Amino acid sequence: MREQEEFCSDDPCHYDDECTLGAPGEQAQHLGAESLDDWMKEAANIPNLSVETLAQAMQEDGFSPREARVLAAIGLLRHDTAPLSSILQHSRLQEAVWGLVQNFSQARYGAAIERVSDKGLRPVPRPLSAEDLGTNMLARDDREITVRLSCQSPRIILFDNVLSSEECNAIIELARETMEVSTVMGDDGALVDPDARSSTGTYLASGVSPVLDAVEARIAELVAWPIGQTERLAVTRYRPGDKFQSHLDYFREDELPYHMAAIDEAGQRVGTIILYLSDVQSGGGTVFDMAGLEIRPKRGSVLYFSYQLADGSMDVASLHGGAPVLAGEKWIATLWLRERPTSNRKANDSAS
Repeated sequence: MREQEEFCSDDPCHYDDECTLGAPGEQAQHLGAESLDDWMKEAANIPNLSVETLAQAMQEDGFSPREARVLAAIGLLRHDTAPLSSILQHSRLQEAVWGLVQNFSQARYGAAIERVSDKGLRPVPRPLSAEDLGTNMLARDDREITVRLSCQSPRIILFDNVLSSEECNAIIELARETMEVSTVMGDDGALVDPDARSSTGTYLASGVSPVLDAVEARIAELVAWPIGQTERLAVTRYRPGDKFQSHLDYFREDELPYHMAAIDEAGQRVGTIILYLSDVQSGGGTVFDMAGLEIRPKRGSVLYFSYQLADGSMDVASLHGGAPVLAGEKWIATLWLRERPTSNRKANDSAS
């Protein structure tokens, strides 16, 4: 499991100059699925043909590098005749699996942008992404905020020194008196097994504290997203043994019937901001399963990740969870970003 390393940059790929495999056909990416699949099946039967060689042939025919690597990997995995039980010993299949791990999410991002462009549509407005920053040092208010980690898949930015210790303590004290046992809603709208999440939490409305308002304004500027298009701040406390199993923050398609009122009002969730209000003696990291990444909580830091692609589809690579706290306590506050303004951020607003 990687911990807080800067990663996800493109690695150079080297291809076999001796490759004599014919390309899929002129502009094959516009051919029917059967034509491409037949070519892929034929290629998979060539002994010792590597994923890189196959992807190179597809790039020569107009596929983007990431799209070619993903389709080549899927094609070989689909049509290779090696027994499934031998995949861990089969070098070509290992190469294919690793190619999918490295390139699938970025290829999907590119495909989403192409779909929007082909239809002449405007991309869905997105929150700040790692590539938008261009620097690892940002001046905000009376502090210098450092970008400790940025990642493209999933799209993650980890900021240090966003909140002071005094601000963290103030938010904790605001929340402490109204904490309740945290719950999770299942696909059918019913409460799920409490083992999925063990913690206590509460919501804080804007306007209840100048400190809270200042923090929210700073974060809204930091991620370039209107604070009026976020849900109320959710403060959560994890004691030893408490955890939150892996989950997706956006409203999944199979859950939509149970969230229609929220979606009709403010649209889909498009990003998440986690404020780390305390250090944790041991455990309690935020784990991104598909990236193999664990973020250790650090007081005053803010983790931001977005999951809506250019065409409006959602990124499953944002799957994440809270690892069990082993010693000490973990305090966090969470803001969920929405497509449209929300109506219940302030204390005198009615909840939706």
